Amino acid sequence: MKKILLGISILFFSFGLIWGTNNPLFLKKTKNSKEPTLLLLELDGPIQLFSKVTDTYEIVEVNENSFREIKTGVVKEYYIGNDRGEVVEFVIPANFKKVARKYFADTPELAKRIGKRGFRYENLPFMILYHNKLVGKGETLTAADVKQWNLLN
Repeated sequence: MKKILLGISILFFSFGLIWGTNNPLFLKKTKNSKEPTLLLLELDGPIQLFSKVTDTYEIVEVNENSFREIKTGVVKEYYIGNDRGEVVEFVIPANFKKVARKYFADTPELAKRIGKRGFRYENLPFMILYHNKLVGKGETLTAADVKQWNLLN
């Protein structure tokens, strides 16, 4: 079992080097599984966001000059936890509101907006970053934060 986990760690580490991320990997116990899962730390703070790459894809497009453009991307699963090292929870659109309200309970102004425009599942990284800056440091989001997470679509 340890050899398999080491192999997976090396695979994810090399995948991280390829994709240009230097975020640390953690072996975390998830709420509904007996075995720990290897997860990439996306955001750190009072609330932590972890991800696991489940798939990659390529889109081939032909532009007006008949050149092919290949765009690649990854499909991620998100997990949310806290800095106390407790079990992390898998977050999907179906359970997003329930899980988000649980983790954002200490910021009522954020908790009451869950599910409204700008505070939906696809905005989870933004919400966690906002919460962590507000609660942890008493700051608000900067333009650099917004740009980093591509929040202005």
